[in-house]
Amino acid sequence: MKPKEKNGSNFQDLLWLFVLVFILWLIYLFTVRLIVGKFNVSGLFGDSFGGFTALFSGFAFVGIIYTIWQQQKQLALQMEELALQRKELELTRNELKRSAEAQEKSEKALNDQVEKLNTAARINGYSTLISFHENMIDRRKANEELVQKHSDFSSQYIETLERILKSLEH
Repeated sequence: MKPKEKNGSNFQDLLWLFVLVFILWLIYLFTVRLIVGKFNVSGLFGDSFGGFTALFSGFAFVGIIYTIWQQQKQLALQMEELALQRKELELTRNELKRSAEAQEKSEKALNDQVEKLNTAARINGYSTLISFHENMIDRRKANEELVQKHSDFSSQYIETLERILKSLEH
C-alpha cells in the first residue's frame, strides 16, 4: 500500500504545482491590468505577457526535471527487483541441482538394492536345489547311480554358489 500512497502523494504535489502556477498567472494578470489600466496601451499589455510566457516555460522545464527524477527512481527500484530475482533464481537453480544429485544417488542405491535382491534370490534358488538333491541322495542310498547323479548336481550348484559369493566380494 505504501507505493500507492507515494503515487497519490506525487499526484497531489503535481496538482499543487498547477494550482500555484494558476494563482501566479492570476496575480500577474491583475497586476498588469492595474498598472496599464487603458486599452490604448494594449500593445504594451500584450508584450508584457512575454515575462509570463517565460514563467510558464520555467514551470514546464521544472515539470520535465520532475518527470526525469521520477523515472530515475522507478528505474532504481526495477534494478533492485531484478537483482533480487537473480538471487532467487540462483538459489532455485542450486536447490534443483541438489535435488537432481540426491535423486541420482537414490536411483543408484535402488539399482544396487535390486541387484543384491536378484543375487539373494539366485542364492536361495541354488540352496533349495542343493537341499532337494541332498534329500534325494538320502532317500536313494540304495541306488548308486541316482545318488551319484544327485551328488553331481549338488556339486555343480555348490560351485555356482561359490562363484556368486566370490563375485559379491569384489
